[in-house]
This record gives sequence, C-alpha cells and structure tokens, in this order.
Amino acid sequence: MRGKYLFLSRICGMAATVVFALSACGGDGGTGPVIPATGTWSGTTSQSLAVSFNITSQGITSATLDYQLSGSFCSYNATVTVGGSAPVPITNGQFNTGSIQIGGSATMSATGRFTSSTQANGTISIVDGGCNGSVNLTWNATR
Repeated sequence: MRGKYLFLSRICGMAATVVFALSACGGDGGTGPVIPATGTWSGTTSQSLAVSFNITSQGITSATLDYQLSGSFCSYNATVTVGGSAPVPITNGQFNTGSIQIGGSATMSATGRFTSSTQANGTISIVDGGCNGSVNLTWNATR
C-alpha cells in the first residue's frame, strides 16, 4: 500500500511542477503584448469627431484631434496636431502621453491600449485654464 501512495505523491509532485513552470512562463494561453501595425491610424472620439495618429517602430510620432470644449469663459471647436518631439513609446501594447501643452492655456493628455495589431482605444483629457473648461473623451481607432 505504501508504494501506491508514493507513486501518487510523485505524480502529484510532477503535476505541480508542470503547473508552476507553465505559470512562470506565462502559460495562460496569452501571446504577449500586442505590437501595433505601423502607419496612420484613424478613428473617432466620444464626441463623434476625428482622431488620427502615426506609428513608427519608435512609437507614436504625431497625432491630430478634433474636439469641442466649453468652459465658464468660452466655448470652441478646435483641431490640434501634436508631434515633432520624441515619439511617445508604446510599451506592453499601451501608451501614456503625459501632459502636453497644446495652446496658450490648454494642455492635453492621452492614454491608449492596443487590443490587436489593428485596433486601439483609450482616453483623452483636455484642460483649458484660460477658458476655465475641460473635456474628457474616449476614442477608438483602427489601422
């Protein structure tokens, strides 16, 4: 009888080793972070306005956004294009621009997640201190 328990103990120990090895290697069936396709991506925001951006192997090199903003002192429609400085890196299929100056009194920040090599979504926040207004948007884009 002791041999039977020893045999089962060894099988269970080997199974635990295999499970541990798979979990340590990311054995959940995932394929790793998404690598987005290079080129121009385009889509719309939650305001049903256009958003587009360009991706190279270095990251996001430029972006253009149409938006509407209302504040205590003004309301306006605008198109903003950002880029020209260092590309925004894409890490583990995601990016975060941090705060970007887009006008005399306005800043923008954007986040994004690539759900496939040709689909992405995220958020954009614009604050205009001179207008005393802000807008928070979601966006979807494809390549």
